[in-house]
Amino acid sequence: MTLIDILLAVLLIAGSALCIYLIISLNKLSESVDSIKKDIHDLTDETIPVIKNLNQITEQALEVSSTAKKQVSDLNDTIEEVKSKIVSFKDRFKSETADNQIIIFINNLKAIIKGFSAFVKDISK
Repeated sequence: MTLIDILLAVLLIAGSALCIYLIISLNKLSESVDSIKKDIHDLTDETIPVIKNLNQITEQALEVSSTAKKQVSDLNDTIEEVKSKIVSFKDRFKSETADNQIIIFINNLKAIIKGFSAFVKDISK
């Protein structure tokens, strides 16, 4: 056996060892990829319901928000309506209209009755 034959045998043994190592490494890599694939699948299975629930919650929040906006708008409209009625009621009594003349007449009638009762008291003394 010559030195070349010995080195060739050592090279073949080293190549075989490297091939076996490569096969083992590829097998481990394949297992790792399968494990990652399974983890991603599990994560996806757990995430999809959460995202669906989040979408439902978002839709409900939007519905509540729009309902609240509508109710606030209705409340503002009611407040404005009450304000305008109060202002018109107040303005009606400030102006000298026929309705206001009735109130003046009633006040004058009260004054006459008070005067008459004072007169009657004065006479009865």
